[in-house]
Amino acid sequence: ISIPGPCDPIKGIFLGNYTTKIKNWNIVNDIQEHIKLPVYIENDVNACAVGEKVFGLCKEETDFFWMTISFGCGGALFIDNKLYRGKSNLAGEIGHIQIEYNKPRKCGCGQVGDMEAEGAGIAIGVKYLERTGQNPNPYFHSKHVSDLARKGDIIAKEIFFESGFYVGKLCAMVSNILNVPFAVIGGGVAVYDYDILKPGIDKALDKFLFPMSKGKFKIYQTELGYNASILGATAIALKRY
Repeated sequence: ISIPGPCDPIKGIFLGNYTTKIKNWNIVNDIQEHIKLPVYIENDVNACAVGEKVFGLCKEETDFFWMTISFGCGGALFIDNKLYRGKSNLAGEIGHIQIEYNKPRKCGCGQVGDMEAEGAGIAIGVKYLERTGQNPNPYFHSKHVSDLARKGDIIAKEIFFESGFYVGKLCAMVSNILNVPFAVIGGGVAVYDYDILKPGIDKALDKFLFPMSKGKFKIYQTELGYNASILGATAIALKRY
């Protein structure tokens, strides 16, 4: 099971996240009681990285960074040919690093100015409505804004440039710290709208990458589309079973 939030895949426990009150739920035990089959869980973004490693662009790569840009934002790392989880299975929470300091927006996690609040899918829709003086609309999201951007809407294009700039800034940070050779980005926003994110991404890489990494560190769009997570979950189940 590819699960949207931090989890302990060995113990089978969903640790919870800021969008739900559920915490420390042994989801594996509960599901196994009903279906009488082995059940495994993995964080959805980690599963995407595994999918990319097994089926995608990274088959021959030992070190890379995966970034999901969808309604929210998350990251995953492969280091020395292994998925890096961190001490508490919380590695890769890149969506909650502050990247905006000028009138930063508040994220549901409590942070301000992080990628999830400033440049992920929900934020893209909210920003457009705010800047055009429209009322809040929970059904208005990034795809509506990208459609407008493709029709030449200046505000929509500006917001996507900003989002791409934040993506590039975060990926540059990862490169500067870990010296991974490239990043792969996926998730709904990246799958459908990578082309209009790219100008902002390129601008940020030029500004924030360590000089010796410029021209070497690359960002690619996943070739697995929306299937990265489910393919990764499949690979994990086959390996663990």
